[in-house]
Amino acid sequence: MTLSHPDKVERLILISGFPGQVLSRAQGPYLRLLSRLGSGILFGLAYRFMGRRAFRKFLGGVVRDRELITPAVVERAYRLRKDHGQAWPLWSSLTNVGEWDAHYAPRLGAITAPVLIIWGKEDRFFLLSVGEELHHSLPSSRLAVIPNAGHIPMWEQPNEVKRLVEAFLTGTLS
Repeated sequence: MTLSHPDKVERLILISGFPGQVLSRAQGPYLRLLSRLGSGILFGLAYRFMGRRAFRKFLGGVVRDRELITPAVVERAYRLRKDHGQAWPLWSSLTNVGEWDAHYAPRLGAITAPVLIIWGKEDRFFLLSVGEELHHSLPSSRLAVIPNAGHIPMWEQPNEVKRLVEAFLTGTLS
């Protein structure tokens, strides 16, 4: 939207945003492994039948504080994905990542709106260096690094993320 209609975007906030070359930049085998299934049907079946243990392991790879991954969190994640068919949006993202890499990521420098990039300092999914690179590719960006947070800083440090978002949107971010 920001690239196609810059007049309609006043400000942009990216939390653990997408870099170019997404699949090669992601740490851990999950995205690459899932993208290699080559079929939406196989992907959907694998995703649907992943057990609770697999979800616990996946969540453990995206948060800093593994104590957040309680049995209730694992059960909720598992049920949401199993009962509500959440595989297709993820499959669509994986199959269209080439489109992102070819047509959008190279144009990030053309974004003129102010951009706030929020990144967890201990993100093990997309390392902080990826966030720094994304920041350097966006000329009007500011990178806010959240200590004690991984790939989902809004879960691990919600008050700090809220403070940053509010300050950015009101123009008081120092």
